[in-house]
Amino acid sequence: MDITYSEQFPKHSDVEYIAAEGNWNHQPRLPKKLNPKDPKYAKILKEWGRYNELQLDDFEVSEVLEIDIDNDQVQETIIVANNMHAPIITEPNRFSAILMYKNNIPFEVASFHLSPESAKHCGLDNICYGAIYTLAMFLDYDGDGVLEIITDDKVNDGRGQSIRQWKGNKFNIVLSWGCGH
Repeated sequence: MDITYSEQFPKHSDVEYIAAEGNWNHQPRLPKKLNPKDPKYAKILKEWGRYNELQLDDFEVSEVLEIDIDNDQVQETIIVANNMHAPIITEPNRFSAILMYKNNIPFEVASFHLSPESAKHCGLDNICYGAIYTLAMFLDYDGDGVLEIITDDKVNDGRGQSIRQWKGNKFNIVLSWGCGH
């Protein structure tokens, strides 16, 4: 087989390109950008936060996209948000998340969150590290018609990427790579 798909990663990523082999269309559906300032996305994040025992008052929804992930002819909403500026944290209610909103339910694509209970264990003697997630791209990596989501993460002094696949009402990492610690 020939390499049939190659794309440059967005500027925020340390990875320059990804290539996939196969004789299918690796990007059969493209996302549509939505307005991240729309208050309904902040409401979805606050509901997700309450479910995870987080009080989310201060955060930014940085990106919202609409795309049919699972090829069921229904658009899912992908929401990227966080309130972390560095992956070293000690304060409660800090998070970074990529969520898929489907059938009025937020599903975690990738997330890190520090609950008030967990934050009690963080301090100068016990540094807590988190992950800051961003969305890199959508790609039908394996040719099954379902789009995988490729995420970029920053953790302490390292960066990594993961291919996450929707199966059984959750996202699973099927491949990840990175550098650093």
